Amino acid sequence: HLCQQGRMKFKSKSILVERAVKIVIKEARFKKLLVSGLKETIKFIIQKNGYLCVLAKNCDLKSYRVTIKVLCLKLNVKLIIFSNKKRLGRLTRQIKRKKHVKYNFKVIPCSTCLIIDSKRLNKERGYYKFINYFLKNFL
Repeated sequence: HLCQQGRMKFKSKSILVERAVKIVIKEARFKKLLVSGLKETIKFIIQKNGYLCVLAKNCDLKSYRVTIKVLCLKLNVKLIIFSNKKRLGRLTRQIKRKKHVKYNFKVIPCSTCLIIDSKRLNKERGYYKFINYFLKNFL
């Protein structure tokens, strides 16, 4: 019974982290500090420009997940696992409009995205502090 309660607490914290990640991704997208896609993410991580990497849990290939995890660990980039690549694609605004239809579009799944480390990124806001706290204490 106690184990189930602990698991529920962890699930609720991961939901809070996903909400915080959504807000951080939206802010980075508006400031043009968001990179999405595997090649672009790896390029910016190797250049040591990454602040926070978001990786989808249901990524296509296991080698993608392993590569991103190892690079983030080696080059001190924070890594968060997101629940679904379709939702991550919607957050990063990877959409494809269908021809001759005004409001009909398709969301393209996104396996990884990276928030670029910059002076324009306000890391003292509550969302960033919450994500840092969660990464230090629960992962």
